Amino acid sequence: PRSTLFPYTTLFRSREAGGIRFGQIVLAAPDLSSDTLVEFAERATGLSSRFTVYASEKDDALILSHVLHSSWRAGQVAGLVTPGVDTIDATSVSTDLIGHNYFGANNSIISDAKKLIEFGWPPPQRNLVPVITATFTYWVIPAPK
Repeated sequence: PRSTLFPYTTLFRSREAGGIRFGQIVLAAPDLSSDTLVEFAERATGLSSRFTVYASEKDDALILSHVLHSSWRAGQVAGLVTPGVDTIDATSVSTDLIGHNYFGANNSIISDAKKLIEFGWPPPQRNLVPVITATFTYWVIPAPK
């Protein structure tokens, strides 16, 4: 997984030189360790307006990866919140058989991503439900009615 982020080192260097900037960085069901996500988020600070991770506890591919790597995957648990990252819990939405295709196959998620990418709206403006704990806040896509 760390090698998956290797191409972004060029972007990080460009940012440090005052170069490339994105409107949004979005990771959907990322198979990254929490340490890698924290490192990526820290290095990407200032590279975009928002940094968003979509996660689902029903993602069987990431559950298997968790077993293989003996660590939580960033796209597996919405409670794995990183400073500077909007974490979106998509567990409540319907999905495919193994739960890994929720980002591109569910209208609720597509609608939320459109509001994020097209308009740059933060989670409160996208009708997401906040989950506030003692140390962080993450956001839940409500179950369809």
